Amino acid sequence: MQIGDYVRAIPTELSCDVDHRTKEPIPMVGRVIYIHPRRRFYVLEFSFSGIFGETKVREAFKFPIKERGLNNANHSNHEREGWRRKDNHHS
Repeated sequence: MQIGDYVRAIPTELSCDVDHRTKEPIPMVGRVIYIHPRRRFYVLEFSFSGIFGETKVREAFKFPIKERGLNNANHSNHEREGWRRKDNHHS
């Protein structure tokens, strides 16, 4: 996934159409506008046209664990060793 790609997702803040056979929401297509440097999440922008013109809505989604590149056995999302400052201050 790269910035500018179009991705299917089910936004939580918007009401999606529902497949009447399965009763599941139908994913919408959004454009990737941001990817966290450590692939913790990405932001999609959904565009709509209506009587008030074009409207854009943004929502953040978590990457699946396998795409985050986590190597820990328990798949925790802890920061790697040495990531904090040496004086133990948390900023």
